Amino acid sequence: MIHTTVTTLVVIAVLVILGGSAIREFGIPIIVGLLAGAYSSICIAGPLWTVFRKLGGKIKAKKKYKAAKAK
Repeated sequence: MIHTTVTTLVVIAVLVILGGSAIREFGIPIIVGLLAGAYSSICIAGPLWTVFRKLGGKIKAKKKYKAAKAK
């Protein structure tokens, strides 16, 4: 994820620096979007995935306990 973002960011940054005004107007929002997407993938999605995984394990354990108790 990080390698893909950095590689794309470098290419878009070069286009913004060397390109004309139309490319610059298009490239700057792309850079902002890349940074926002990288932040969300690294800082938000990872911790949320961990929380949901732990919660899923607790739910499975609770169901297993109820099933064993019912027998």
